[in-house]
Formats: sequence, structure tokens, C-alpha cells
Amino acid sequence: MIIYIVNASPALTPCLESALLKLGNEVHAEIVSNNSDLVLLFNEQGKPDLLVIDDTLLTADASDMLRTVFDGDEDCSFPVIVLFDLFNPNVFAAAYRLGIHDVILTSADPERFFNKIRNLVFVHQKIIHLENTIENLNKKMSSMQYEDILGMCRMAEARDGFLGGHLDRVGHYSAKIAKNMGIGDHECMMFNCASKLHDIGKVGIPDHILNKPGKLTQEEFETVKTHSVRGFEIVRGCQQNVLLDQAKEVILYHHESWDGSGYPYGLRGDEIPPLARIVKVVDVFDALMSKRAYKEPWDFDTAVDYLRKNCNVQFEPAIVDIFLGLVSKSDFD
Repeated sequence: MIIYIVNASPALTPCLESALLKLGNEVHAEIVSNNSDLVLLFNEQGKPDLLVIDDTLLTADASDMLRTVFDGDEDCSFPVIVLFDLFNPNVFAAAYRLGIHDVILTSADPERFFNKIRNLVFVHQKIIHLENTIENLNKKMSSMQYEDILGMCRMAEARDGFLGGHLDRVGHYSAKIAKNMGIGDHECMMFNCASKLHDIGKVGIPDHILNKPGKLTQEEFETVKTHSVRGFEIVRGCQQNVLLDQAKEVILYHHESWDGSGYPYGLRGDEIPPLARIVKVVDVFDALMSKRAYKEPWDFDTAVDYLRKNCNVQFEPAIVDIFLGLVSKSDFD
């Protein structure tokens, strides 16, 4: 537990020293002697778990300073205790006007300060434990939820006639492109997972359309195009986290085209989220290289030529350049 202490009164020093000695390693105290140093402490290290001040900070100027360090936090996310050595009713009035949590007269009750902080330390430890428990539970739920959604995607992948790890290749190459564009390792790892969910909406497309051996009618093609919005609605209904936030962008926009001719909204250029632009390139390339119900796989050079010819049409040129610098024919043999 981190405590900031402002002590400008020598009379309070024995009380503070005694309490900190008893608390030992349970607390880390930063002690300053004036208002300016307290402001500096807030600026450099952020808010504490507890602020202890003496009554000299309740002057008009000091009260303004306190409002500054509270940073507009009306409820104050950390408790504040005022210590004073001699009883003064004005101290109580000034303290409670500022929203101070407690006022302790150390000369009348020197043990109260120690007991108060000991109780706050106990509560703080329980809160930290509860927060960690909730965080771990949310992570577990998010992991289970992602695995369930990914399972649906693999089912859709199999129904769509993809064989040989289309989702894994899209995830792998999308993350490699993102890393090459300067995105951090952790974000790339999340993107690898998120991009695998791009076609989750195809679970709602009938088999006779997904596996039709010939050309789709215009009506059938319009049905297929609904998979972007269908997928977005599936993921939007789940408990949200960073991974699924990325996935929603990819799912909804990975069929938009650089020139505005894509779907579902006809976005163009920088209007398309960057992650969706990346997945667009990898998804199309891998689809061209894969056997489908309606076509044989393309050869590597023909698929590369297709990407180049459709720069500034379907694809962002910079992403195509990065991808072609990373992809290898052996990955598709």
C-alpha cells in the first residue's frame, strides 16, 4: 500500500514514526514537508492508496492545492486523513468541505491513527485480491469465449470448402504484416487471434450457396455478402475485450476495397480500419491459392500478379508490398 504523507508539524512526527514502524513492510510511505513537494509527487508517481496530511494544508491556498491534486475527482479514488495536534473546530469544517475522509486528533488518541491505517491496509489488500480474482475470471471467460467462437469459424471454414489451415495462415501473415508496420508484439499476437475470426458470419450462410460448384446468382451473392454484418452481430453480443474489439473491425470491414467498391458500406482508403485492410490482402490471396467448390487453386505467380494488378482497386498498395516481401511459395505447396 502506497501512502503519501505531508508533515510540516514536528509535533506529529512521533505519531507518524510509531505507526509506520508498526506497519512495517505492509506500507510504502513517501514523506514530504510542504505542498509543492506533494504536487511534484503526484505528477511524478501518480495517485497514492492513501494521503495523510497535517492541518497546515487546510489554509485557503493549501485547499486549492488539494483540489488540484484530486484532479477533479469528486469522489476521490483514495482516502485522505487529516492529522492535527490541537483541537480546532475550524479544522473539522474545512476538512469535510473538501471531502476529507477522517480527521484525527493525535494528542488525544495517538493509537487511532495506527488503527485507522491498519484497517485501510486490510481493506486495500482485500480489494486487490478481489480485483485480481475478477481479472483472472474475466481472462478465463474471455479465453473460453474466444475458443468457442474460433470453433464456429473452423466449422464455417470446413463448410466453405477450405482445406489446409486458411484461418491459421490468415492469422499468421496478418500478424507478420502488422509487425512489419511497427505494431508491437503483444498487439500482433492479439491480431493473429482476432483475424482468424474474420469469416465467423459464414455460419449463417446456407450450404447450398457456400458449396455451389458454379457461379453464384446475384441473389446468392447478396446473401454471401451478409456474412460480414452477421459475423459482427455474433461477436458484438459477446462479453467484450481488446481481442474481440479488434475482431469486430476485421469481421465487419475485411471486404471493403481501397477504391470504395467493396461491401458492406463502400468505404474507401483510410476510411477502412487498418487491421481490416491487412486481412483483406491475406484473405484474398489465400482464397486464390485454395481449391474451392467453384474453382481450382491458382498458381503462386498468378495470385501474386492479381494482387499487384488490384493495388489501388481492392488493396492498399503499401500492404501488398509488405505482404509480397514476406510470403513464400513454399507456404502454399
